[in-house]
Amino acid sequence: MRLFLGIMFDDEIKNRIRPVLDMLSAEAVHGKATDPDNVHLTLIFLGDIEESRLDEIKQAIDVDAYAFDLWIRDLGHFKSFRQGSTYYLGVEAVPDLLSLEAKLSDALHDKGFKVDRRTYHPHITIGRKIELKDEDALTRLLDNAPSIRFRVDAFHLVKSTRTSKKPVYESLMTVLLKDPDEA
Repeated sequence: MRLFLGIMFDDEIKNRIRPVLDMLSAEAVHGKATDPDNVHLTLIFLGDIEESRLDEIKQAIDVDAYAFDLWIRDLGHFKSFRQGSTYYLGVEAVPDLLSLEAKLSDALHDKGFKVDRRTYHPHITIGRKIELKDEDALTRLLDNAPSIRFRVDAFHLVKSTRTSKKPVYESLMTVLLKDPDEA
């Protein structure tokens, strides 16, 4: 099973992100924008994991963490001259988000799972292998990037199944975060 831990967005957030996805598709001559239903914030990518280890993961990710506010605040891209660029929405690296990712990473590492130990740079991938049609397209995208603040009160263990059309995501476990007012 191909697994990741992520913050999944409700329809309201997806609908606020959709216009920039549509614009990215319209401005691209190559590559593909992320399907609006699949937009999410990855906390930890686990990769291919044997199903027999699923209970270990579920135990490890039941961490003590609090709900927090998140801000999608800009648009950027990682350049690749061979395959086009990966476009993303930037996410403010608030301390609660970084703490959650670190707790999850440590808990999974302690159980023997291979996790990326590099510094976490939160972002929401909105397109891969993108080549824009002209120099002004990036400016138009930047001018239309959404600025969205919202509350994160859960994260998910997600199974990703590749299909010929798009990945299909299935939440295998939802971990609710504690209300910070009840601390």
